[in-house]
Amino acid sequence: MGLALGAVLGAQAGSRLATYIPEFTLGGVFGFFLIISGVGFWREDVRRKLHLPSDTSRSVEADARRSSHIDSKLVVASFVLGFFLGIISGVFGAGGGIMFLLTLVFLLKYPIHKAVGTSTLIMAVTALSGAIGYALNKHISLLASTIVGAGAIVGGRVGAIYANMVPEKKLAKIVGVIFTMLGVLMITKQFL
Repeated sequence: MGLALGAVLGAQAGSRLATYIPEFTLGGVFGFFLIISGVGFWREDVRRKLHLPSDTSRSVEADARRSSHIDSKLVVASFVLGFFLGIISGVFGAGGGIMFLLTLVFLLKYPIHKAVGTSTLIMAVTALSGAIGYALNKHISLLASTIVGAGAIVGGRVGAIYANMVPEKKLAKIVGVIFTMLGVLMITKQFL
């Protein structure tokens, strides 16, 4: 909750900040970051750092321990981190969801399935906040939003069904491939 609340507020700040950053800089920097993240998910040492559970019982036990003790410092830290991730979301758009995913996996030690689902939920709320900020600056195409949004809803549902069927390690590799491909596409687009 702290991560999401901070992100909603940060997305407002990021959507305002983005109007002052040239598009070439935004796409190139984010594309480079995606490639590094994608390659990281393929590396064996990075996958070991994910601490992927070998069975669901360990994951359930970890969740129970995590939810039974709520540390107020963790809530505050999550809010601050969420605020900065929200700024990234507001500046880069959906790219902030990648940052949420990486934060949940590497910092908060979520299993990858739970991290993907949780980051998707946080990103949905954050994206709404960022969209409002962009709409106030008149930087939204309603037609494109409607068409692409409808496809994204259907694709997101199909993707979620598939992602829940694959093992953790395979899902980490799939995420890595997608990150790398998106990064290369974003950088290539800057030069076309």
